[in-house]
Amino acid sequence: MGDSHGLDLFITLDKNEYFSEFEKIFYDFRRFHCFKKKTNNDKIITFLRKIINKKNTCQIILNNFNNIDIIDYELLNETDVVIIHSSWVKDIDLDKLKRFIQKYKKIKIILINRKPAFIDIPTLYSKTIGDLNRLSFKYLNKNIYIINKNLKKEAYNNNIVYLDIFNLVCSDKECDVIYNDEILLSDEDHWSLYGWKYFGKKLEQTNLKKELLDIK
Repeated sequence: MGDSHGLDLFITLDKNEYFSEFEKIFYDFRRFHCFKKKTNNDKIITFLRKIINKKNTCQIILNNFNNIDIIDYELLNETDVVIIHSSWVKDIDLDKLKRFIQKYKKIKIILINRKPAFIDIPTLYSKTIGDLNRLSFKYLNKNIYIINKNLKKEAYNNNIVYLDIFNLVCSDKECDVIYNDEILLSDEDHWSLYGWKYFGKKLEQTNLKKELLDIK
């Protein structure tokens, strides 16, 4: 369940024999920003919208507009595990998101944190000489560290399984953006065909399969 990053992960798992025993369905959901904790400015905007009786998309999703569910709970309720992965923003309220997903059933949730983001890697490859993996670290969006730190804390506080995909890509001094002369990213933060295979192998080394099998 997620946006284009979620689709990236779905394709990676779907192409990997190690995860073939699991039936997988991708659910396109691009409104995780609706669960961002409100700042004072957000609260003022919400108050003004109430005055003029105007709803935005997030209000419609969160308030069950006209008693109609916006997401397909029938599909969700047939699943054993929901993996959520997105191009996360700061300060997501995972308590609210968890209650939204588990509205009718206590489905196990696995949260995948934010992937690293760079400048366009194919462009960097075409314009540079030297170790691209080390150079890519220089162009890494450091704000993602803060996003993931908050996600990890929120996941722990809400009893949500947290899986760190960021550290599959980046270490302290370099990031895996090229391997055996094959570029692993198709742009700033999406995996290429080779990236799906390469990071799929790396996912085999995590506890993801164990968590998928551990259904209580």
